[in-house]
Amino acid sequence: MLLVMVVHACFKSISAPTQQEIAAAPIDSFLRFFGESASIICVNVFVIISGWFGIKAKFSRISEFIFQVWFFGTFMYLSLLLLGLTESEGVKGWIKMFIFSDHWFVKSYIILYLFSPVLNAFILHSSQRQLAWFIIGYYCIQTLYGFYFEQGWFANGYSPLSFIGLYMLARYIRLYPLYLTQFDKWKDFLVYLCLTIAISLIAFYLTRHDHSYWLMYAYSSPLVILSAVYFFLFFSKLSFCNSFINWVAVSCFAAYLVHMDSHFFHPYYTDIIKHWFLTVDRYTFVGNVALLIGSIYTCAILIDKVRIVIWKCLLPGLRHIANKFSWNGNVSGNNLTKTGCKSPDSATPSGE
Repeated sequence: MLLVMVVHACFKSISAPTQQEIAAAPIDSFLRFFGESASIICVNVFVIISGWFGIKAKFSRISEFIFQVWFFGTFMYLSLLLLGLTESEGVKGWIKMFIFSDHWFVKSYIILYLFSPVLNAFILHSSQRQLAWFIIGYYCIQTLYGFYFEQGWFANGYSPLSFIGLYMLARYIRLYPLYLTQFDKWKDFLVYLCLTIAISLIAFYLTRHDHSYWLMYAYSSPLVILSAVYFFLFFSKLSFCNSFINWVAVSCFAAYLVHMDSHFFHPYYTDIIKHWFLTVDRYTFVGNVALLIGSIYTCAILIDKVRIVIWKCLLPGLRHIANKFSWNGNVSGNNLTKTGCKSPDSATPSGE
């Protein structure tokens, strides 16, 4: 989630360097490309985590996920409205919030979640060879039509179709480790760093010669996907267990929901960052952005702890509904294992 906030503080806020800016300040321009390249992996990493652990679809978990989205949508709207920082949108605004109109990621992830039992069954009953050929065929098609020719089906990676491909890729890597995925963790990080530099250099070169660069930053870009894989592999090989980290991780999605709220994102995030970029020196700018991201992240985590308490109060009613309709609700309010270490099946609906 920190990477999501960082990537939104880059081109989304301060725009990409222009040909004129590259000519005037090449180093500063390259660093802006590098920042975008390093953080554009954010969404792909999130979905790869889901595939690595495997989504274990349960009514209780998807219900909690949806409740979390609704809770923060309501909280942000009412808070900003009471503070006089936004205007009332009436019934239309509430409807937009409850159908996730402004959250493409939420809609795509819910679709992935609903398809996960089918995907898991396919993986379970397929041989390694069958699964490998499926993934090869899938990425040939996505690279051709979802990246090179920019067909609408894949939406440049902003779609559940792309999420399905990432999910299947991560499951394959987890179940059938390849030589290229079994490097030492620091080699994984080096590969990620080299890919990040490569994306930056290509985007820099294209912009300098007045060509479009933006496809280099599509979620369906092969380089972005590979970069996300190696970034995740690096962290998957780190061995640590800390109850505080798990306490934070359970609520990390809240940071996305707070800063991406439609009433907050542009006027109080991207516009402020752009103002700093245009008015202060670079060191002050980086410090201000880091402070802003840290503050939002911390506040979101703390607010989510209140949301968790409210959710636990709603659990008995949810259990009753699940039992009444004979659903396997598996409702549980405990997101931590007894040892204090986060289990793979906690924190988010995907089991991150």
